[in-house]
Amino acid sequence: MDQEFGDIIREPIALTQESAQAQANQVLYDLDLQGVQTNSAQRACIFDEMNTDNVLSRGWLITYGLTNEGLTVHYGFSRSHNKNDRLSYWSVYGGGIAAYVDESGVALFDCERQYQPSEKTYPVESIISADEALKLGEERIARLYGDASSDLQIEIYGIRLGSTLIGFSDKLTGQPFPEVYEDIALLIPTWDILFREVYPGGEVQYFTMPFCATDGGAVSMMGS
Repeated sequence: MDQEFGDIIREPIALTQESAQAQANQVLYDLDLQGVQTNSAQRACIFDEMNTDNVLSRGWLITYGLTNEGLTVHYGFSRSHNKNDRLSYWSVYGGGIAAYVDESGVALFDCERQYQPSEKTYPVESIISADEALKLGEERIARLYGDASSDLQIEIYGIRLGSTLIGFSDKLTGQPFPEVYEDIALLIPTWDILFREVYPGGEVQYFTMPFCATDGGAVSMMGS
């Protein structure tokens, strides 16, 4: 999609990111949506569904995620069921908030919140280093892609300190597709390994692989 529409979406506009974000933030304030912070702000367009050559609106898409002491729960969720994967925690979907702002104001707004942060369950703990987390990511990728074609390239391109919701349980269910929602979830710090699959034809897919930042336990893989 970026190859087809990226240049069109990124054409200069008068509306600044700061102005768009301020308008989106005001909607969150008016709706009393607390415990979230900005996840991303990027240029966006609305296209005519029947004719994508017709750009109906140009603006900014502002997304928000739950916040854990300043660490954002990044949007995106899927499950890992690779037989070679070794998981310690199942992540659960916490919802997301997105606002599209154009010259008319906040033109589109979507809000899905599954959890409301309450109390701190555990005291502050030290976290593993980024180098340790990167090593965990490299080892896990080697297990997951050990049988993959040699034409498939796996590239780690980044690492970030974020946060993830996990099911409130010390044990995995053992099911390949666990329940997406739990009555209670824990918001934990994670080291997120950012990597991509590069196929021979040039197709690229991006993924986020989180590890618990306090003990290095692998969390179910999330597609980015």
